[in-house]
This record gives sequence, structure tokens and C-alpha cells, in this order.
Amino acid sequence: MGRNRKDARANLRELSSKEEAMFQNMMSDLKKLEAELRTSIEERSLNIEATLLDLASARDAINAGLNSARKELEKLNRKLGKSKVSQKAPQAIREVARELGDVRNTYVSFRKRASEALNKPPTSVDMVEEFMQSIIKRASSWEDEARKIEGGFASSVDFSMPEQFASLEGLVKGGGYEVILAGEDRDPAVLKAFNEELENLMNPESPED
Repeated sequence: MGRNRKDARANLRELSSKEEAMFQNMMSDLKKLEAELRTSIEERSLNIEATLLDLASARDAINAGLNSARKELEKLNRKLGKSKVSQKAPQAIREVARELGDVRNTYVSFRKRASEALNKPPTSVDMVEEFMQSIIKRASSWEDEARKIEGGFASSVDFSMPEQFASLEGLVKGGGYEVILAGEDRDPAVLKAFNEELENLMNPESPED
């Protein structure tokens, strides 16, 4: 195996290792960000769940209280329809109204807590947006690693013409070989023609032209 090929293979193996390291870094960063997002969202969900379950329980208790208040009011109405107003009636009416007020305050309080819990920042949407921003920030470092790898491909093989080429080309140009090609004909035009032939042979039309 020639030296250039051997060096190129060594460089390419090193680049392959760098690619694998880049993938490992990317996966590590993504796993870490995913774990942080999952923890944050799950903690928020647990907090909201507790608040919403409290609100649901409060509604159950409120419904039971309202049913009790309705029964008391219906009972009072039946009494009022059969006889004159009892001295206890005003107090009973006030008790029902007071119970309704307590129910309202309790429900408003729990609803406020639930609303605050649902809208307390950062919300799940905020967390996902932050997650995406973190990925964008990390991606810049991944891009830097990828650029270094691309640069490594460009420098893994020497693209310049071998030094021996220029030396040998100089020997051909300055060796007076046009005289040998011309044979016994020493006409300057003939010698010039052979020089041009050698020049064209050493500088053929490039495949890229």
C-alpha cells in the first residue's frame, strides 16, 4: 500500500471516529434535554392533577350541600303554605342564603386555584418551546463538529500536484529533447513544433475544461 493511500485511510478512520463521537454527543444531549422536559411536564401534571381533583371533590361536596339547602328550603315552603309564618322562618331563610354564600365562596376559591394552576408559567407549551430552543443552541455545536469533519475530508488527501511532477516537467522542457525528435532537421520552426508537441503532451486538455 502506497504512503498516500495509507495516510488517507488513517485520516478517514480518524474522521469516522469523530463522526461516531458527534452522534454520541447528539444523542447524549437529546436524552438529557428529553429527560429534563419529561420531569418538568410530569411535575406540572401532578400539581395540576392534585388541584383539579380537589376542585372535583369540592364540587361533589357543593352539590351535596346544595341538595341539603334545597330540601331545607322546600321544607320551609311547605310549612309556610300550611300555617302562619313561624318566628323561626326568617332565621331558616337566612341560613339557606348563608349556605349558598358559603358554597359560592368555596367554589370561587377552588376555581381560582385551578385557574392559577393551569396558567402558572411555565406551561407545558412554554416547556416544549424552551426544549426546542435548547436543541437549537446545542445544534450549533453539532454543526461545528460536522464542519470540522467536512474540513477533515478535504485535508485527508493532498490535492496538490506531486513535487516530482514540476521537477520532471522542467527536465523535459530543458533537456533539449526537441533536437532528438527532429533528428537531422535543425530548422527552428521544426524544433519549435516539437517543443509545442511536448508542451501539449504534458499539458493536455483538462477533463474539467
